[in-house]
Amino acid sequence: MKTIVTLFLVLTGSLAIAQQAMSIDEAREKEIYPAINDEYKSTRNTNVNEAVNKKYGVYTSFLSGFTTFLSHNDFYWAENTRCSTCIYVGTDGTIKYFLYDFKNLSPEKEERFKMFLNDYIKEYKLGTTADEKFSHCRSVIFAKSTK
Repeated sequence: MKTIVTLFLVLTGSLAIAQQAMSIDEAREKEIYPAINDEYKSTRNTNVNEAVNKKYGVYTSFLSGFTTFLSHNDFYWAENTRCSTCIYVGTDGTIKYFLYDFKNLSPEKEERFKMFLNDYIKEYKLGTTADEKFSHCRSVIFAKSTK
């Protein structure tokens, strides 16, 4: 019985720290956001002493790879689509949370986006490490795409 309880605790503990993609509204409902901003230092802080200096290229590379992943899974954008994003990264480059906010996206399309994003970040590591956890927030435009 003790082994079963230990195994349960290990498994549920791993799920709690697994990578997660969700809308900012969902993160608010789960009381993750905005509190998470206290735990992760920003790459874009106006106070230079509080910013984590990371190369922005790793985020661009991530988005490029994710866009390719979407097209390989027959997910296309009918028009240029703006999205606010916040990515929260562990010291080893693992994406812990990816929060997003679309203004005009159907719930069905957003659900598919979330499913593919969760699948993509499951094993993805940014090509960088840091001495402390960091976040990078920015607005992106997913370009219109077709088959």
